[in-house]
Parts: sequence; C-alpha cells; structure tokens
Amino acid sequence: MCVTQFIYSGDLDSTIPIIGTKDWITKLKEEIDMPVRRTWREWWVPGKHPHEDQVGGMVWELEGLTFASVKSAGYSVGREKPVALYEIFDAFISGKRLPLTSDERRSQQEKTA
Repeated sequence: MCVTQFIYSGDLDSTIPIIGTKDWITKLKEEIDMPVRRTWREWWVPGKHPHEDQVGGMVWELEGLTFASVKSAGYSVGREKPVALYEIFDAFISGKRLPLTSDERRSQQEKTA
C-alpha cells in the first residue's frame, strides 16, 4: 500500500521558508530514489467569474508525495489564501492532481457537475 502525502508552503513564509522545504524534499527524493511523476509546474485556482482563473502556485509531484507552493501566501496559508488551500485539500482527499491549466480546472468541474 502506498501512502500519499501533500506538503504545502506559502512562498512568502519567513517562518519555514519554501527553499528549505524544497531542499529537504530533494534530499529525501535522492535518498530513497523517489521517482518524479511531474516536474515543477504551475497550478490554478478559480476566479470569481469564468475565465478569471489565476496561478495558485507551483507544484512538484513525486511518487507518493506532492509539494505545492501557494503564491503570495505566508505562514498562515488558510487565512491568507483560503481558496488555494481548499484546492490543495480537495485534490488530496479526492486523489486528483492540482489543475495544470485553467481549462483543465474547468473540465474537472464539468465532469463532477
């Protein structure tokens, strides 16, 4: 059985800087030879109106571990970027990937509607 983990970090977090988290994950990846499923890429959050989606941050998908940065968030991601944190949480509990583009996000919504 494979355990899947989601780790997220605000890219403006000065308490636990994102660079340290990324370095730790890189060392873990090398130490246990964890395959990369998808390299660093952007992920999207919905806008208030159609076609107003925005980049939510960057995401790195490894086998069994997903690391997502949240754009313009500090230590309190849930307070500062609640929609982005919802997207991360929803992807985690649903077993989905974070949306690659705003169009991919809309097609995921249409499939579940």
